Formats: sequence, structure tokens, C-alpha cells
Amino acid sequence: LEDNQLQKALLYPNPTNNAFNIQLSTNITSADLIIYDSYGKTIKQFKLSAAFNNIDTSNLVAGIYFVKLSNPNLEISVEKLIIE
Repeated sequence: LEDNQLQKALLYPNPTNNAFNIQLSTNITSADLIIYDSYGKTIKQFKLSAAFNNIDTSNLVAGIYFVKLSNPNLEISVEKLIIE
């Protein structure tokens, strides 16, 4: 895959404490978002259907998490998220 095919979403701010934003690429109309802890345990799951989404992380303890984004076309993106 080319680099531009891997850029499916923009996640910011990172690091964060209470919430982060995720902006889907224009060619993605829906996606599943899963937040994992550093042990691979699923912490939160969301179904995204908008181009711009605000995800609440106020109940997560400080640490390193991973955000997995997938859509029906099996395109997957995984980003590291730091909660302060």
C-alpha cells in the first residue's frame, strides 16, 4: 500500500486528557473505533458515522492506549494514544 492509502483518519490532540477528535478521510463514510490498553484489552468501542467525531476519554486513567479504526472495506489504521 502507498502511504496515502494508510492515512484514513486524523487523531488529535495527542497526548490528551479528557477527549480526542478523530476526523475520517473523505472516502470513509463509517468506521468502527476500538480503544485498547497496552495489554490488548478492549476498553471502549464506538461506531462512527460522521466525518468528524469527538471521543470522550475522561474516564480513562493516564497511560498509553491504542486506537484501532476499521471500516467495511477492511481498511485498518492503528494509532497510539497517550492519556495524561
